[in-house]
Amino acid sequence: APESAAALEARVRDLERLLEINRSLNSARAPHDVLAVLLDTAVDLSGAERGFVLLEKAGRPEVELARGAGGTELAGDEREASRDVARRVMAGGAPLRTLDAAGDARLRDSRSVHALRIRSVLAVPIRVRGETAGALVLDSRHAAVGFDERAEELVVQLADQAGIALANASLIDELERQAEEIRRLNLQLAEEVEQQRVELLEKQSNLELRYRFDSLVGASGPMQRLYRALDKLIPTEIPVLITGESGTGKDLVARVLHYNGPRREQRFVTVNCAALTDTLLESELFGHRRGAFTGADRDRGGLFEQADGGTLFLDEIGEMPLHLQPKLLRAIQFGEVRRVGEDAPRHVDVRIVAATNRDLRALVAERRFREDLYYRLDVGRVHLAPLRERLEDLGLLVDHFLEQIAAREGRETPLRIEPAALRLFTRHDWPGNVRELENEIVRLAAFCDGPLITEVDVLENTAFAEKVAGGGDRAAAGAEPGPEAGTLERLEIERIREALREAGGNRTRAARILGIDRSTLYRKLKRLGEA
Repeated sequence: APESAAALEARVRDLERLLEINRSLNSARAPHDVLAVLLDTAVDLSGAERGFVLLEKAGRPEVELARGAGGTELAGDEREASRDVARRVMAGGAPLRTLDAAGDARLRDSRSVHALRIRSVLAVPIRVRGETAGALVLDSRHAAVGFDERAEELVVQLADQAGIALANASLIDELERQAEEIRRLNLQLAEEVEQQRVELLEKQSNLELRYRFDSLVGASGPMQRLYRALDKLIPTEIPVLITGESGTGKDLVARVLHYNGPRREQRFVTVNCAALTDTLLESELFGHRRGAFTGADRDRGGLFEQADGGTLFLDEIGEMPLHLQPKLLRAIQFGEVRRVGEDAPRHVDVRIVAATNRDLRALVAERRFREDLYYRLDVGRVHLAPLRERLEDLGLLVDHFLEQIAAREGRETPLRIEPAALRLFTRHDWPGNVRELENEIVRLAAFCDGPLITEVDVLENTAFAEKVAGGGDRAAAGAEPGPEAGTLERLEIERIREALREAGGNRTRAARILGIDRSTLYRKLKRLGEA
């Protein structure tokens, strides 16, 4: 039979109310607010005395909200809802409605129904994204309140709409939680970046301090010429070629050029051209495309790209393979690099500093080094003299290394070296140059027992003592031997006897004069047959 006008009007009112309620549900952003709108509206629409929202937690339904008419919060025993009813609805996925709760066989095990003398019950499942998440339970102890089919239909529709709103609110809640976590991580990242920036600035400052002009030690003529050349080259951005024997400090001069120049705040990148195979050197300098060769599992930028804006130091440039030199020439001349396996060039802005211990002119004459590349590199020339040509700098260099050792070891007062010990150093040609001298000083400092490195300490260093015995390399070359000539044993005995005479035979004082402890003196005397 067709619906009456009154029924149609009532249905229209219900739909209008559902539409209004739906707007309220969708405007609620938090899951708790959605459930509150659902419960208050359900109680109001159905005329229920009490309403409960129960959600499944740890495998059982738990009361999330409990309210009476007008949105009043329930407390104490009034908050007790029938979990049996909620469990039945959630398990079956269908509404439960009864007007005689006490006599309904489905509710005979519900203690709260009987204890509170509940008359009417209406319970419907709450579904979120197709899964039952809880139940809406309405009840009343008044005979006048009876949940009819229309109330059931409205509450079911309301619960379905609430399920959609609850899913949206949960999604919004999760998005806001994630957004807050992202904000927190961004703040943390910003703090870490700032900390790293501060540390980087400190390191940059330390590098600049470390590679200031005063890191170059020497007052000899060759060093004065070096300082004048650097004064002119540092402010420019022209390529610089540093020549000199191994161990003369070419790497140090390259860093002085960078950290005192206009690119000091950019990267200083270094590569040893003799340390890599041809294929690896090309990939290291210019980068490669994924799959360009076996093992190239990803795209990789080369050192030219890493040094963009800064300085690239090409150590041992004389060892650069001939077939790579045109590619290097193009990078220097046009600022273009092409990764291995790619056709398109990439543009870089790099200052080139190169170093070699070889005669590049001779290599050019032998056709082992391109002449055009040589002229591109040899725009600014810096030559480092070998240590044998500036022996007057020995004292300054030794003091410099002793101060470095003291700083590394946290000593307030650095070791010193006595003049007689230093004179022994002048008897050696130092083929390893400054690097060899530094190694000898580090070794002597490690084995020195007192505050002073003595002639005896130097002579006890067997490997080095052999170099200076009888005048060493320089004596062999025709240099006039000094007062230290003779066997090592005789020199050491004479020095110990001199100290004993000065100390009046007191071995403790003699050891102090020699800069060694008493046990070391006894050991030396015994070894030399003077005990």
